[in-house]
Amino acid sequence: MEKGYVFLNYVQEDLNEAQQIQDELMHSGIEVFFPGNTDSLSSVKQMVGKIENLIDQNGVMVVVLSKKALEDNDFISNTQLCFEMSGKRQSLVIWKKENLPDDHAITLYYPRSIIVNAARKSDYTFQRIVSNVKRLLGKEINRRVAHQPISKRTVFTLIWIVGLVALLGGIAQFIYSQYQIRQTAIKAAQEPVVINVPFSNESIDQGFIVDESSVPIFESTIDPSKEAPFYFEPAVINKRITFNDPKFENSVDFASLGLDAYPINEENRRNIIQHDGVLQISGLAQDEEVNDIITNINHFYSPSDTSYIGIRFKLEDYLGWSDYIRPSGIKIFTWSMANIDFPFVGIFPSQQTISSKGDEQNTAVLGTNWHTLEIEFSKTGNSYILYLDGKKFDEGHTPLRDFDLMNLTFGYQLQSTTDWMSFSIDEIIYGNNDLIQPAKEAEQANYHYKPTEIFYTDEINNSTVIRQFIKESNHLEIKNSQINLGLPSGFSGYQPILDIPAKKVDATNYFAIKYRVNETTPVSWTNSGYFELVTGQKNNQDECQASISSSLVTAEYRIATGMNDIKISSGSEENFQIGYWHTIEMVILPDPGEDQQYSLFFWHDDKLVGEQAIRNSVSCIDFQAPLHFYLNLFAGDDTSSDISIDFNNLVLGYVPAFGINE
Repeated sequence: MEKGYVFLNYVQEDLNEAQQIQDELMHSGIEVFFPGNTDSLSSVKQMVGKIENLIDQNGVMVVVLSKKALEDNDFISNTQLCFEMSGKRQSLVIWKKENLPDDHAITLYYPRSIIVNAARKSDYTFQRIVSNVKRLLGKEINRRVAHQPISKRTVFTLIWIVGLVALLGGIAQFIYSQYQIRQTAIKAAQEPVVINVPFSNESIDQGFIVDESSVPIFESTIDPSKEAPFYFEPAVINKRITFNDPKFENSVDFASLGLDAYPINEENRRNIIQHDGVLQISGLAQDEEVNDIITNINHFYSPSDTSYIGIRFKLEDYLGWSDYIRPSGIKIFTWSMANIDFPFVGIFPSQQTISSKGDEQNTAVLGTNWHTLEIEFSKTGNSYILYLDGKKFDEGHTPLRDFDLMNLTFGYQLQSTTDWMSFSIDEIIYGNNDLIQPAKEAEQANYHYKPTEIFYTDEINNSTVIRQFIKESNHLEIKNSQINLGLPSGFSGYQPILDIPAKKVDATNYFAIKYRVNETTPVSWTNSGYFELVTGQKNNQDECQASISSSLVTAEYRIATGMNDIKISSGSEENFQIGYWHTIEMVILPDPGEDQQYSLFFWHDDKLVGEQAIRNSVSCIDFQAPLHFYLNLFAGDDTSSDISIDFNNLVLGYVPAFGINE
């Protein structure tokens, strides 16, 4: 088989389409390996050998991607092997035969692949596949013209024309140089303006590989920390996030990033990827529609425990045609489930500028160098000072409070199809002036509220509080008003713990408990393990309940007021302190703006995690009837070790509305 052939990766359900692609490729003079079944070890070894040979010969794999294909392990393994062995070389042409979800395994390989969508006419689709394969194999053939003898008269005529063109070119060059001198003198007295000129086809400049059909790819040529060092060093570093872990090269570390709006490359138009030690977010709007890319940083902070945030970033050199009427933009802002959204700065790639709060009245030119953005918060959290490259850039007030639990977020709004967006992040640091000590004893973990009326407190031994069948459980031990729940290895599913009858919401609206996940918790759990505080009528279905929950293995919190009214927020490993005591509080208050509507507030470790309206149109909780409060645990589905969690200091009571306002 000749150098540069094609491996056709498909499943039997897509055999007809695969044969059509094979016919089209072979008709174009391209050799195709058409694999059969891999139902034996020898056939699997043969398949691996073919893929290794494919990469050695700079071949291409055509992937027929369908819903059935995503269920086939051999299909996924072949794609993965080809992707990993080809390194940074583009070797995959993926045909998306149908609409697919955005969270399947093959999306990891989109950034280094050519994506072909199914068209209404299959002939057009197959032509696009063949064209892309030929381009990757270098088999595009240019038309040749047979040379004819040239007469002497023609030669003299050409020489005369060339001389005349050279003369005119020299005159034009002189006039243009004089014009440039005048323009330079004029611009010297004006504010600097950066004008970006697009490359044509393919070129390489300043470490960027640019292709007219895809986003520019950053390749590191310098050390960002040397070009743009941080100017402030907090006394305590709570969290440092970098993107140089080799196991996430050409992919994304989802432990550090929470992504929304198509995180992985789609149609060569948007791309979020870690490579060369940086995180690059880039894209281009499609069809003149506004497109958003939201990137949350998975680390919780609040002004009470974080006084400093540092970010090292840069804009890319290639940005395409500038659109000054509707420029694309980047916002660096803070966000929480408590409906707080505050922008610190706005960045406009087409103009290569940065503005405080996105307001163009306070603007600086960035260019394409690395920069640092550092934020210092006051102790109350409602004021801050912002530094750009060590110099004071802005100061102001925020809606933040010292008890708000926040996530740092990067929001990208793609406005125009002629305006590239490409932004890189090298490092993010969270720091504080003081070291915050975790609670080693239950008494050291503080609640945010002190109810004005208390109905239950530390009455876990009360038979009216504990569900009767739980008392007989071998997994549960109650001693000195403390619950110890120990589930053995292999246990999975739902474990109810407490069932507490209460009064109506105007008399009982507060439920809180302290907890500790013990050191024996295995880190190999899946994230499905969590415990929850629930309220509703007795024996209500899920859609007739409101709940707050905390993961057993990571700092992930959820607030739910109906089957579809759910908010989830995630933190980092540093936010999840195993072996220490924590507090969790639920408060239900009437909404002053809506008749017969309530809001659910979620507090964790004296921080407001979030709030969510309990809408009458969605929820079927009857707040005019007595409520029940529940404590439940879901062990998860991968409990490879024992689970041990302690609960203490149960409080059920009433908190007036002014407590929230304070």
